[in-house]
Amino acid sequence: MLRVALAAVAVLAAGSAVNAGGVVVWSEDFDAYRAGSELDDQGGWRGWDGGLGHVGVSDEQSTSSPHAARVASEGDTGHQAIQDHAALGMTSGVYSISAKAYVPGGHTGASYFIIMNTYEVGGAKNWSTQVHFDGSDQTPPSVLTADFTSDRLPLITDAWTDLEVVVNLDIGPDAGDGTPVGQQHFFYDGALLYEGPWRGQVSSTAGSAARIAATGLFNLDGSVVYYDDLSIERLDPDGACCFDTGACLDGDGMDEVDCLARGGVFQGIGTSCVAVTCYENDGGVWLVDLPDGVADPDGWTWDASTGHADTCDETDDCDDSPANDIAWRIAFPRDAEYIISVCDASFDSVLSLGTTPCAGDIAMNDDAVGCGTASEIRATLAAGTYELLLEGFSGGDCGAFTLNIRELCSPLVDNPDATLELEACGDDTNGGCNAEPPVFEAIACDTTVRGTGWHDTLTRDTDWYELVLAEPTTVTLTGVAERASWTFGFINEQTCDDDISIDGAVFQPCFMQEAAVVSTRLAAGTWWIISAPQSASPVVIPCGDLDTYELTVSCGEPCVPSLVGDTDGDGFTDFNDLLNVLASWGVCSGSCAGDVDCSGDVGFIDLLRVLANWNPPP
Repeated sequence: MLRVALAAVAVLAAGSAVNAGGVVVWSEDFDAYRAGSELDDQGGWRGWDGGLGHVGVSDEQSTSSPHAARVASEGDTGHQAIQDHAALGMTSGVYSISAKAYVPGGHTGASYFIIMNTYEVGGAKNWSTQVHFDGSDQTPPSVLTADFTSDRLPLITDAWTDLEVVVNLDIGPDAGDGTPVGQQHFFYDGALLYEGPWRGQVSSTAGSAARIAATGLFNLDGSVVYYDDLSIERLDPDGACCFDTGACLDGDGMDEVDCLARGGVFQGIGTSCVAVTCYENDGGVWLVDLPDGVADPDGWTWDASTGHADTCDETDDCDDSPANDIAWRIAFPRDAEYIISVCDASFDSVLSLGTTPCAGDIAMNDDAVGCGTASEIRATLAAGTYELLLEGFSGGDCGAFTLNIRELCSPLVDNPDATLELEACGDDTNGGCNAEPPVFEAIACDTTVRGTGWHDTLTRDTDWYELVLAEPTTVTLTGVAERASWTFGFINEQTCDDDISIDGAVFQPCFMQEAAVVSTRLAAGTWWIISAPQSASPVVIPCGDLDTYELTVSCGEPCVPSLVGDTDGDGFTDFNDLLNVLASWGVCSGSCAGDVDCSGDVGFIDLLRVLANWNPPP
C-alpha cells in the first residue's frame, strides 16, 4: 500500500507560487468517463501495483463540468488511483504539477496527494511528494499537512482549492549517481506549504531518480475528497538574477544554473527584473529602502530569496558578540510604529536597532515574548535611516531566519457618538453563521458601531450584524480599523447553509487615510453585515493590541461631493443650495442635502463652497 505517516505540528508563513506558463505534457479532467464508473483501466489509471483502486468518477462536484474523481475509503481502507508517467520521459527540466481539490466540510480521517520519482508495478518505488488532508482530532481541527516535515496550513473546506508542486530536476547537490537531488516547492491555494529537495524529501535519496514517475490519489480512512483538472506543465526555467551590487539580469538563458554560476541569487522561475528588488551591499551592510508595502499586513520581508538569510554563512563584523552577524541600513518611509521581527529564527538571536552601525542605541532584544529565543523589536520611529543588526547570542549561535518589518496603524481616536459592540474581544456572541448556534447582533440604519476583532493566523473573529429594512434602500458601509486589510461587507439573509457574499470593501494601509466604503441597493427584508480581519492575515492580532474597528451604516442615497456647491444637482449654485446648507447646519445623521463636501457635518466649508461658486439660473 502507499506509504503514509503522521507529521509533527507547526505553522508555516504563507508565500505564493509563480507559474510562468509553458507546455502541457499531461492533463486529466475526468470528463471523458461515465459518472458512477471506476477509474480503473480508464485513461491510464490503475490501483496500487496495477490492482483495482476503486476510485470513482462523480458528477457530485467538478470544476470543469461535468465530472471529477471521487476518492473515499467507502467503509474499508486503501482506495487509490495511480497514473504512471514513465512514458513521458520527464527526467530533466522544470515542471508545474497541479490539481484542484474539493474537501467537504466535516472532513474526517486522512486523504493523500502523492507524486513519486520511481514507480514500478511490483518493483521499486520512491516518493518525492506526499501531503494529506487531515481531519483528525487536533488543534486546529483540520489541516493540510506535508508528511515527513513539520509544515502545515489550515484546511479549506467546501471550496475548490489549488495544489501545485513546482519541480526543478536540474539543480541541487549530486545525489550520488551523477545527477542532482532537484528542488520542489509545494503550494496550497497559492500559499507555500514547504520547500525541499525532490529526492530525499519523503523517501531516502538512495533508490531515487531524477524523474517525475507517477501521480497518486489515495484515501487511507478518510471521508470523500474530490479532484479535478490535474496537469503537468513543462516551464521555461528562465528568471531574474540578483547581484550584491544591486544589479539584476534576466532574459533568455538566465536560469538558476546560469545565475548561480555568475555568483548571483536566482529569484524564481518566470520572474523578471521589473518585478523583483535586488539589494546593494555597501561594505558589508545591506541597503534597504522600505516600500509602501511595509504598511500591508504582510509587511516587508527579507528571506532566502536574497541569498543571505542564514547567519552561519555570514561573518562576525560588529564584534558585539563572538557570533556571526548580518547588518542592514534601512530607510523607514514615515513616522510610525514598526515591528521588526526575526521571530522564526532557528537560533538564539539578538536584534539591535541604532542610529550608527553596531550601536543598538535605540532598541535591543534577545528573547521576545512568543518567539522563544528569537528576537523582535517594536518601536515608534521618525522617518529616516537606521542601522539594524542581527547576530547570535553567543559564539556558536547561528542559523536561518526571515526578517519581517511591518508598519502599524495608529489607534483610532475616541468617538463618543459610536455604539460599542456588545461582544467582548475573545467571546463569540455575534459570530453569525460561524457560531454554533448562529447568533447575530442587531444594527440600525444611520448607526456607528465600534468593535474589536482578533486573529491567530489560523482562525479569526467575525462580527455579524443584522439589519432590517422596511423598504428598498441604498445602504452604505464605511469602515476604518487599527489594522490594515480589515473587511466590511454585505451577506444575504437566507440560511447559514446558503450565506452568499453580496459586496464588500477592504480597509487599506492606514497611511492612505481612506476609509473602506461600499454601497449596495437592498430590497426590504433582513440582511447581514460582517466585519472581520481578512482571513489570510499573516500576523497575530491579539485582543487589546490595535484590535479596534469602526463601522458606520448609512441608509439612503450615498453622498456625492460637489466641487461647485450644487447640492440639488440642478446644474446651478443658487438660493436653493444656500437654503439646503443653512437648513441642515451641524452634524449629519445619515445623509444631509447641505453636506457639500460629504464630511459628515454641514458647516462653514460647505457655505463657502456655495458662495464661492454662486451660479444662479439666468
